[in-house]
Amino acid sequence: SLNKDISIYPNPYNSGNLILDLQELEPNTSILVSVINMNEKVIVTAPLLIPESREVNLVPKMIDNLSPGIYVVTVRTPKGILTKKVIVN
Repeated sequence: SLNKDISIYPNPYNSGNLILDLQELEPNTSILVSVINMNEKVIVTAPLLIPESREVNLVPKMIDNLSPGIYVVTVRTPKGILTKKVIVN
């Protein structure tokens, strides 16, 4: 089972970089990252490879055009799905 944690910062997000911190996961693992709004609509999904740093900048690929609100970022890994809420101001 997957009881690992991910973190996203800064959260709440205003501008600049939005970092997805995957310290608990193995580098070079293929993951699928999705951003979902409160209506459970998938805004964007992107396949990613976890870098050696285990940190992924979600800008500009994923959240450049998000309206202010609350979103859920899901990370689908070979071992399960991790989710984290992020507030966009």
